[in-house]
Amino acid sequence: MFKWIFFLAFPWLGYSQADSIYSEVTGKGEITIIFESGMAGTHDEWDSYIDSLKGSFTLFTYDRAGIGQSLPTDAPRSIPQMVEELRSELSERGLSPPYLLVGHSMGSYVSRYFTDSYPEEVVGLVLIDPSPDRLYDEYTDEEMEDFISFGDEAMSESPEGDVAEWDAYLSNRAYVRGLAAPDTIPVIILSATQWDFWEYHEDYLNEHPESVHLQMEATHAIHKERALDIIPLLIELGNKQL
Repeated sequence: MFKWIFFLAFPWLGYSQADSIYSEVTGKGEITIIFESGMAGTHDEWDSYIDSLKGSFTLFTYDRAGIGQSLPTDAPRSIPQMVEELRSELSERGLSPPYLLVGHSMGSYVSRYFTDSYPEEVVGLVLIDPSPDRLYDEYTDEEMEDFISFGDEAMSESPEGDVAEWDAYLSNRAYVRGLAAPDTIPVIILSATQWDFWEYHEDYLNEHPESVHLQMEATHAIHKERALDIIPLLIELGNKQL
């Protein structure tokens, strides 16, 4: 009973897709900014962006299936499946294009695949320290074994949904290998300094005149540490597409 009273009072928060996916919609604007968190990341990682952006844009944050407040799923954790679940949630929420996609880390896979599949719906793509899919192709067998062992140990006590995203992480790079946004879509790439991924991030830059690749002093959690610097970039990019 309390659940329904709460969501009647705050209809922009809550669950849809038969109460399986948790999402929040804030603000109102012609462009909807979709925030895609990294592996096992939750919607509240973007809380520091909301107040500065909600006056000009519609903002969509959510937890992927099995992550955070969203219920587990038996569906494969492939990037195409994640994109279709995202699109279903956007439809449930009545959010139509144009979209500006913001993806951090593994969330960049979802944002890049979405852009490649539905370019006519996307007016901008922002990749924040995106996962460097080509890097893993260069690993030796020993390096790959060490990487997998490290990840397995790090995830050993994590929730089932988090583990499922990790288990699919390396195979999911097949869906985005070689993908760059069409030259009609401006792309901003932000590389953190913690790891030297600049070379691999260059793969995702296209030829749009407003596309840019920047480096920021930060750890991989750059989307949190440098939010005050990233927000103006989102505002400028979004306003240019209005």
